[in-house]
Amino acid sequence: WLLVILVCAVDIYFIFYFASALVGSVMGQYRQLNDLKNVSQPVDLRWDHEDDLEHNRNHGEDAKTFKNTFGPDWHLIWREMIDSLYAESLITADHARSLARAAGRSWEPPGEEGRRWQVIGWAEQTLLHLSGFPQLAAERLAYFFHTLKQITKEQITEHSCSFQSRTDALTGE
Repeated sequence: WLLVILVCAVDIYFIFYFASALVGSVMGQYRQLNDLKNVSQPVDLRWDHEDDLEHNRNHGEDAKTFKNTFGPDWHLIWREMIDSLYAESLITADHARSLARAAGRSWEPPGEEGRRWQVIGWAEQTLLHLSGFPQLAAERLAYFFHTLKQITKEQITEHSCSFQSRTDALTGE
């Protein structure tokens, strides 16, 4: 009997984890979490600084999403991301310049003389192909832009933020 009980306990353990993995995989596919680190899709941060967002001309889709999420100073956040990747030695100075150029800026390493973050013309901006970057940096950026799209797609509406006492008792006023 001891052997039967031991085999049942082991089988139940493996069946539980197999079922959990299957359900988790289905839920991830449903939420489109299966391709978070795909570096093959280009990132379009092109931005015409002489045009405003309301006209929707000369703006890349990722630039619009970035601006709608972080506001008009989204370039400063992008610069900090570039500086952080460079400081962690995940990208070279040439890679950092390429990231900045994709968003319509010029970039120089911290500590170098001159202006580090200048606006460049629309014609100098390029699509950002992450496949040409080191793997870890490319995956981080791909994850960021993929989740940024998910965040803006699932914007919280006024109706869904209403207080419900039975579920929000700790967060209510």
